[in-house]
Amino acid sequence: MAAVACAVSLAIALMVVVEGMSFLALRLLARRDRGRAIPARNMSAYRDQPWADTFWREQRLALSHEAHPFGLWRSRPFQGATIVVDAAGVRRTAHSRCEADAPTVYVFGGSTVWGYGAPDWETIPSHLARRFAEDGRPACVVNLGEDSWRSDQGLIKLIQELKRPDARHPDQVVFLNGCNDVYAPFFLVGRVDRDWEFEQSKRWLDELAQIGKGSLK
Repeated sequence: MAAVACAVSLAIALMVVVEGMSFLALRLLARRDRGRAIPARNMSAYRDQPWADTFWREQRLALSHEAHPFGLWRSRPFQGATIVVDAAGVRRTAHSRCEADAPTVYVFGGSTVWGYGAPDWETIPSHLARRFAEDGRPACVVNLGEDSWRSDQGLIKLIQELKRPDARHPDQVVFLNGCNDVYAPFFLVGRVDRDWEFEQSKRWLDELAQIGKGSLK
């Protein structure tokens, strides 16, 4: 019995050591990855921008999604200096004015609308809100774009928003769609007429969000 107890104790100790080493390795690898230069950072559009380093660091951290009903997905909440995503997965729109008498504009699309590669104040919805403000007609512009979204996903999200009794319903709706209608399904499932079953990926997405954090779970 003493030999068995000793063997079990050694096995448990070994597992603790291995787990601890894995934790440290993940933390070190994550730190190394965060320190790597991002090729896009050297593009001329970012070269002289004081916010560029902060933005690309936050862009890397903010690219995490969670499954929503009806095959949709939204960005996870994120609070940064150049990227802010609220609890509903909606990215901040600069210059947007949501006073009671201001018209409401929903903008749908893929990463182009969401603003991949752009800080909050340089997204297409933010530029649209700025134009409204400059014309003396401030508007409540809502960025409902999301990475890889097709036009039909925007339509589903619009229907969901219209059904919400507490939502600020739009006076105008803008759809900016393009290659995602073909490229996204072909890339994900190999066919343009079939959507990716995103809800089945919820567990994978939840785990993906923890990669590099060195969790002991």
